[in-house]
Amino acid sequence: MGPLRYLRDATQALADGQPHSAVQPTRRDDELGELIARFDGMALKTQGTITAQRQLLADLSHEIRAPLTRLSLAIGQMKATLTHRLNLPAWSRRVSKCVSWSMTP
Repeated sequence: MGPLRYLRDATQALADGQPHSAVQPTRRDDELGELIARFDGMALKTQGTITAQRQLLADLSHEIRAPLTRLSLAIGQMKATLTHRLNLPAWSRRVSKCVSWSMTP
C-alpha cells in the first residue's frame, strides 16, 4: 500500500472510531515519511486519551453509584423501622375513622 493510501485509510478509520492498532513502519526519509510517523504518534496518543477518559467515567460512575445505593438501602431500612415502630396502618385507620365521624351530620 502506498503512503498516501495508508494515510487516507488510517485517517478514515480514526474518523470512524476504529482504534489505531499498529504504527505503520516507513522507510521514507522525506516529508511524507515524517507526516506518516507523526500521524501514527498522534493517533496512538489520541487512543490513549480516549481509553483514559473511558476508564475515568467508569470509575466516577462507580464512585457515585456506590454511596447512592448505600443511602437508598439505609432509607429503606429506616422506613421499615419507622413503619413498624409507629404502627402506621393502625394509626391511619384511626385517623380515617375520626375524619369520617367528623363529616357525618
